[in-house]
Amino acid sequence: MDTSDRNDDELVRLAAASDTDAFNLLVERWERTILGLCYRVLGREEDAKDVCQEAFLRAYRGLGHFKGQAKFSSWLYRIALNLCRDWLRRERLQGLIDENERRHQQELALWLTDFAREFDMQRLADQRRVHNELGALEQYADYLVRASDEGR
Repeated sequence: MDTSDRNDDELVRLAAASDTDAFNLLVERWERTILGLCYRVLGREEDAKDVCQEAFLRAYRGLGHFKGQAKFSSWLYRIALNLCRDWLRRERLQGLIDENERRHQQELALWLTDFAREFDMQRLADQRRVHNELGALEQYADYLVRASDEGR
């Protein structure tokens, strides 16, 4: 059956009855419009394509629940807008997570820098103490050698 001359209501009815050609025609009719909507909301082409594809997938899965109280295009717009909103919410949340992770890494880098500085200062102090103690031991050894030489 040729579906190209059918209106959206007829195509929805056919698609709901498992006519994939009818649904494919709905996709062809509305894909550019929904993709444009998603792009305007999200601002990135790849994200818009992903959300657009998901909108048509959700519409296909939900055809059995579509009651026809609104036009198919209005229903599809609502699905796409809700998905865009969810996408933006996830992106914002991911941005917060990324910002918190960046802040945590900066704090960790500062802590490691401070720790390394303290470690270096402690190592330098230990080296000085060892050097001083070795000097004292050398003096004591010299004293013992002199005392031994004098006492023979």
